[in-house]
Amino acid sequence: MASKPLTRLAQRDVQKISSGCNITSTCATVKEMLENSIDAGAKIIAIRLTNTGLKKILVQDNGCGIADEALTLLGRRHYTSKIRYYDDLSALQTYGFRGEAINSLCQFADVTVQTRQRDSKEGRVVTFDRTGTIRTWSTSPYCPVGTFVTVENLFQNVPVRYQEACKPGRQKQQYLGLVHMCLAYSIIHPELKISLYNDESCSREVQKSSRCTNLVGSVNGVLGAVAQSLVHLQGADEAHGVRMDLFAPDPKADYATVSRSSTDRVFLFCNRRPFDSKKVLKAIRNALGNVLPESRNRYPVVVLAIDVPPEQLDVNCTPDKRTMCFTEEEVVLNCLNRLLLSLYVPNGDARVATAGPTPTPSPTSRTSGEDMSKAMAEEVDPVDPGPDSTLNVTLLMP
Repeated sequence: MASKPLTRLAQRDVQKISSGCNITSTCATVKEMLENSIDAGAKIIAIRLTNTGLKKILVQDNGCGIADEALTLLGRRHYTSKIRYYDDLSALQTYGFRGEAINSLCQFADVTVQTRQRDSKEGRVVTFDRTGTIRTWSTSPYCPVGTFVTVENLFQNVPVRYQEACKPGRQKQQYLGLVHMCLAYSIIHPELKISLYNDESCSREVQKSSRCTNLVGSVNGVLGAVAQSLVHLQGADEAHGVRMDLFAPDPKADYATVSRSSTDRVFLFCNRRPFDSKKVLKAIRNALGNVLPESRNRYPVVVLAIDVPPEQLDVNCTPDKRTMCFTEEEVVLNCLNRLLLSLYVPNGDARVATAGPTPTPSPTSRTSGEDMSKAMAEEVDPVDPGPDSTLNVTLLMP
């Protein structure tokens, strides 16, 4: 068979192909908007889905809003306020940085953005066409401070993906993924309140029992009674700038309480960014299975928050940014192993954690479930942000 000549793809086709890698599901769609809201400094975020997001997704926040100059460029590809050069990734402080989210959404849905900044007397309402170009622009005195993004008719111009997304099993999977995602961001951002609504028949509010000021409080608030069966440990490798907080099952706890049949209560973070790691999860499962044999074929209820210097982390590995590369991966695994050994094998049995070289145990900071509740009760609520920061969620309530 003769080879075909090379041809240059049209720019619109290039955008649609690359957008298909970014916007793969309703969960990925909401994730992009949720992270934009957090980057904008929002403290309250409301998410409303119709038909599990396939018909309509509404995401409203009380963040800083979008300036007119930025709004005119919002739908254009690779326009971002997060970085200016590739090297800025080594000091990244935000979730977004590629400048692709809104443009990618426009390729597969009808997108409307309503926004107002705190010092503006009226808001802006903008709609985009499939290329990310502004279709209509209007003003409204009724816009609350913050941003309100509406995504309608998701994937209806890509029939195969739409049919797959409409399958009942797939819709349930997506909704459960959304719940897990909202729980994760609520844990790692103690100051954040997230509300999630799926049609009128299935509503869920993801929030802490009170506004929190630290990770202990948010773990208690999100996980509820299960948090009483977790032990809080802290570890560090000061030489490499690595720190971590681990909330792991108490070795004396009932395995049915502290383990699940799926990973829906596994929360892994690095520099406040949710991520996936088979090595980390394997180490924790092996350690727990050593003291609770009944849980070996299950997944633990666990929260792990790792902090490393930004220059030691590469978050630009996959489109969903959930796969990360560490320059000092062995250091991170060693630090985790020390915490697991101190909790599950006080005598230093090296058979527990197999994800990396096993060091000797070192002293760690340890907090029981009872102490966690006490710490949460002693927290002081932050100052109320004021009437201008209050999110008007009337349109989002079922």
